[in-house]
Amino acid sequence: MEMRGLKHLMVIASVCMCVCMFGCKTEIDFPQGEYPNGELLVAADFLETIMGQSGVVIIDARSSGYETAHIPGAISLKWSDYVDESKKLLSVSELQTKLSAAGLNPNMTFIIYDDTLTSWGAAGRVFWMLEYLGCNDVHILNGGWDLWSAEGRDTETTVNTLSPNIFIAPVRDNVIATKDTISSRLGDSDFVVIDSRTDEEYNGWQL
Repeated sequence: MEMRGLKHLMVIASVCMCVCMFGCKTEIDFPQGEYPNGELLVAADFLETIMGQSGVVIIDARSSGYETAHIPGAISLKWSDYVDESKKLLSVSELQTKLSAAGLNPNMTFIIYDDTLTSWGAAGRVFWMLEYLGCNDVHILNGGWDLWSAEGRDTETTVNTLSPNIFIAPVRDNVIATKDTISSRLGDSDFVVIDSRTDEEYNGWQL
């Protein structure tokens, strides 16, 4: 009986440890909307209904402007802090250290935004990084900061930070595309390369 009791206590301790490491949150039913995988794109109206809920983290991915005004409760997370000089992601261990210091863990719900005209896709880059690091609940704000501010929604200037956390990444290597992977798949009917640069860049014009 004592051994069974000890095992029972060990199970409870393990569960408590997982809760402490990864947190607990209320499951949010994101609307599907009119798009395939539409739950990945969050409307401003819906974001306003979940702001402040436990486990919901709003990430301002803009390179500048956070101190001037941002969505209430948002933290600032700059993509440039998570890549090296060649713009490649830092090692997983370095990313885990930085994201732990930023107060994140993979079990959180993330809504990311940037200013869509001048951020060079920062929200998408942060989205991809978190997906690569095994986060299962990552979303992008539809219209970003541009639409939020244009519609006169609430903003603030308070600098928000989260307490240090434990970010242990269950990495998804399959979302990384290397040049070798691309070279080996070129011409396959189920493989498409999308060039998202400007028309001038795509055409090879000297800029």
